[in-house]
Amino acid sequence: MPIATASCWSRRGCWALVFVVRPTNGLFLLVFAIPLLRDGRLIRYGLYLLGPGLLYGLYNHAVYGSPWRTGYADIRTDLVSEVFSQHFGFYLWQTLAQCTPLLVALALWGLRPWSWEKLFYALWFAAFLFFYSFWRSGGDRWWWSRFLLPGFPAIFLLAALGLQRVREQWCASAPWRDRRVVALFAAIALVPVWQVYFGWSQHDLWKRNKGHDYYEITQRIEAVVPPHSMVGSVEFTGAFRIYTGLTGYISVFDSTPDLIIEGLQQSVTSTSWSSRGITPTR
Repeated sequence: MPIATASCWSRRGCWALVFVVRPTNGLFLLVFAIPLLRDGRLIRYGLYLLGPGLLYGLYNHAVYGSPWRTGYADIRTDLVSEVFSQHFGFYLWQTLAQCTPLLVALALWGLRPWSWEKLFYALWFAAFLFFYSFWRSGGDRWWWSRFLLPGFPAIFLLAALGLQRVREQWCASAPWRDRRVVALFAAIALVPVWQVYFGWSQHDLWKRNKGHDYYEITQRIEAVVPPHSMVGSVEFTGAFRIYTGLTGYISVFDSTPDLIIEGLQQSVTSTSWSSRGITPTR
């Protein structure tokens, strides 16, 4: 197989693996159904998911006993209507702040004239916006907008269409003599300035070395718990594995203690408990 062809297939495989390992990426399937219905030949792109999907299913079967069972809990209990209005407004505001009003305005301008392609882009973003507006967690800090990241490319593509429309209407001849054109391109040039300002104003971004924080916290925990303990946390499981000899587990779910007990019963013969961690002993 030529190197170029092998590289192309490897990239497709990596993309497909990233796609299948997060259950909510299934929202893409709802959106991509639109172009698929208009051109059935596009189904060939879905075939790229078969290989990585099979590998992921085998992994789930080996670890959780079923190809359909993952490390995620039943997400239906996390979808609640009570948070919708607050989260919906929050995510719209964060989209406006992080993508900038200019980019959002160009995206809205790009929706006209209407077409199937633009409907596809609009639903692409809307699928993630509406789904996570029902999600129980989030809605209070800027970094929850990471939920919308899979939908942001649709805004960028619509903004490109909007800029093309502006170009067609304003740049017919001698565009640099038109003050509107000069103002628009000046605003586009200032977008990175806004991005830097927005990032700097978030005190937990750039101003802090979070990697060092993770190292310090895990080292302090390791110093006070018995060796080989299992330590529950929300986001430090990877850091415990990298920086210490401890085992971390995610304790964000109410069912975590039951899952830990189940895991210990399957892998150890006895368990000693401490107030700070769980220490399995064979």
